Amino acid sequence: MKRVDAVIRPGKLSKVRELLSSIGIREVFVTEIVAFGQQMNRTTLYGDRKYSVDFSPMVQLTVVTSEERVPQIVDKIIEGGRSEEVGDGIIIIASVADVIQIKNGEHEEAASFKEPLLKFSACIEIG
Repeated sequence: MKRVDAVIRPGKLSKVRELLSSIGIREVFVTEIVAFGQQMNRTTLYGDRKYSVDFSPMVQLTVVTSEERVPQIVDKIIEGGRSEEVGDGIIIIASVADVIQIKNGEHEEAASFKEPLLKFSACIEIG
């Protein structure tokens, strides 16, 4: 099993959700986060004043799926999330050792993930 974590711009969420839905992912929960990276120390205008902005609002989503589905999921996230500007986000792919159902304590086998299981972490607003 693999875990695909994507951090994208909030304005790209609708398009990414639409594209993921087109490959069979129907349920979407969103975690709002703030992040900093290459876009650090940028400035923005608010009224007639200039402010330094170190953190950018982003959204994070996580997909647990079979290894075979990862390239298709990554392609859809990139297609929907890309603006070709600094700060578009990142995708992290990691192995999953186990998935346990809370309701009954059963362990899920990798074979049961032929269709992606889309889960999102709890919503935490920072700042």
